[in-house]
This record gives sequence, C-alpha cells and structure tokens, in this order.
Amino acid sequence: MPPERNKTDTHTKRRHGRPHNGRRLLTVERVREALEQVGGIRTAAAHALGVNRATLYAFFREHPELKTVALDVEEQTKDLAEGQVLKALKAADMQTVRWYLDRKARDRGYGHRQEVTGPEGGAIPIEGRVTIDPSKLSTEALREIVAARQADGSDAS
Repeated sequence: MPPERNKTDTHTKRRHGRPHNGRRLLTVERVREALEQVGGIRTAAAHALGVNRATLYAFFREHPELKTVALDVEEQTKDLAEGQVLKALKAADMQTVRWYLDRKARDRGYGHRQEVTGPEGGAIPIEGRVTIDPSKLSTEALREIVAARQADGSDAS
C-alpha cells in the first residue's frame, strides 16, 4: 500500500499562488515585475503571474510593502500617459485637443458643463417656501437656521 500523501503536497492545492508542484513561488519581486509589465493593473498582473486575482490580493495583504510598489508603478503609468497626451497635442490630434481643452481649459470657456447663476453671478432666487421637518435636523443645524434668519431680519419663530 502506498504511503498516505499530504493533501497540501498535491499539484492541485494552491495557497496564494504557490502551487506545490515545483513551479516558481509568488514573490514580492515577481509581483513587482508583473505590475511593471502591465502598468500597475492588478488583474492583469494576476493573469501574467498565472494566479487568480483574489490570490494576488491575498498576497498583497501578506506583503504591505507591495502597496507602495503598486502606487509607484501607477504613477509611472500616469506619467507615460501624460507624455502620450502631450505628443498627441503636439501632433495636432484634434480628438486629443478637444479632450484636453474640455478637461483643462474650462477657465477659458471650454468644456461641456454649464454653470447657471443668478443676476451678476449670484445665487438663483427661489420663490416660495421650503418645508423642513425640524425633527430630522441636528441641534447644530437648527441653531444655524435660527442664526441665519435672525441675521437677515426674518422672524426666527
């Protein structure tokens, strides 16, 4: 009769991406390399490492220093993306120009968002009364309402 095998020694048993069949173990260095290879996208890193996403996240919990590594790689990826935006702007790619102006030049009138104001840029006057259930307000909120009404000369009652 063959000796009884420990179930954790079988090739199908995995714990945090470390199969017991002789394949390389997940290491901080391998995870760092995978993150750099895929621009910090953790799901893609898990795929590159041949492990489930949940396995990689569990490995991250065991190795908190990986959070800093991941953030650094994400910042590098942002820098790369910004560089590509700059190249596209210099090449007069109109789609990128419109995208950039929509997001970064709103102070110059670009963008889709419209802001509506009242006379001379002030608040929009609203006619009518607003009903507030005082039982739903905190004591501090009630005090602020009373103080505001007293300041503008309204009856505080």
